[in-house]
Amino acid sequence: SFTETDLHQRASQWYENNNFPSEAIQHNLAAQDWEHAADLIGANADSMFKRGEIITVIGWFQALPEKMLQSNPKLCFDYCWSLLLAGQFDVAAPLLEQVEQTAKDIPEFLGEVFAAQAYLARGQGDHALMVEKSQRALTLLPESSIQSRGIVAVNLGLAYWHMGQMGAAEEVLAEALAAGRATGNHYAALTALIFQGRVLAVRGQLHQAAEYFESAIQQGKEIPINALAYMDLATLH
Repeated sequence: SFTETDLHQRASQWYENNNFPSEAIQHNLAAQDWEHAADLIGANADSMFKRGEIITVIGWFQALPEKMLQSNPKLCFDYCWSLLLAGQFDVAAPLLEQVEQTAKDIPEFLGEVFAAQAYLARGQGDHALMVEKSQRALTLLPESSIQSRGIVAVNLGLAYWHMGQMGAAEEVLAEALAAGRATGNHYAALTALIFQGRVLAVRGQLHQAAEYFESAIQQGKEIPINALAYMDLATLH
């Protein structure tokens, strides 16, 4: 006869084989098959983030034994991103510092950590630290890390724009737009497009700026960031 744990493990395997990762993870956690659960969480966290299912992912991470998160820097880093995206900055900050210590000798991973710390600094309203961490991230992240570089570039572009550094803003926003399009991150791409329009508006190129805002509205339709595009168009008119 099968124990309850056996049944959870069999259910998990069936769900995984049939491409239902969320259900597979739930059964792995119920079976306390921590290793398998952690592997599946790591493989599926990013796609869950893109669908906005952040609270679900946080619940998964918090169901794992704390020791497991402490001993696996990559797993802990994914947990940090789920906390950052949920705005739980105070919980994420000390964990990110721990991960930074383990990433010291791995430049690409350290670049990813700096990118997350830049996001944290932006969330906490520390523009100077955000710019510093972003610049350090871009020096360490390889060109092939399109998604991470794109997220950093968007944040850096916004910071430069707010600081009045239009040339610097324009440069990083161009990278952010290309990266957003390449990785299917529509929100990042639209944000970059709108702020490129804002740079043009500041320079007095009002007709060109309007084209950028209208382009964002056509491409993104009802995505919330387009509220900015509508407001900026109204201001131009």
